[in-house]
Amino acid sequence: MKRTTTHETALWFDNGSGINARLACARLPCRQTGIALVMTLVFLTILIILALASMSTTTLEERMSGNMQDMYHAFEAAESSLKSALIDAPTSDTTNPVTNTYTYGTSTIVQSAVTTTFRQYTPIKSGTNTDIYSKTNGGFQLAISEQSARATGPGNSVVTLSRGMSQVTSNVQ
Repeated sequence: MKRTTTHETALWFDNGSGINARLACARLPCRQTGIALVMTLVFLTILIILALASMSTTTLEERMSGNMQDMYHAFEAAESSLKSALIDAPTSDTTNPVTNTYTYGTSTIVQSAVTTTFRQYTPIKSGTNTDIYSKTNGGFQLAISEQSARATGPGNSVVTLSRGMSQVTSNVQ
């Protein structure tokens, strides 16, 4: 059962004398169903859902950005430690892998370890595929090694870089 109320509606007009006169007064039936309230609640619900989705997206993008920065710190540390290992240990142990540890950064500390592993000796060849250095000055050969750097960033991102390395060494072992 709908409730019907009546409202008195008056029409006012200006008769030119500056005094507003009341033209008519009528009683009109009015049905109030509260549709404005319902529409406002629906609109607010949609706005809240959009705001929550936006916050969720922003939080995800912030995490992704932090992870990328952490990965870049670890990558730069691994790359720098490969260069430092080449300077620190110009010769490698042919029997056991050699591991050097490096620390980089002042405000963001990153640890990196470089392992140098000897692989094989190879004679140095000329363009005609003959040993050109083995007969002079006691002979020379290439010592081929592999270096692998593993760095861990401040947020536990791990980067591993590997490279091959060769050194000219004498044949006398």
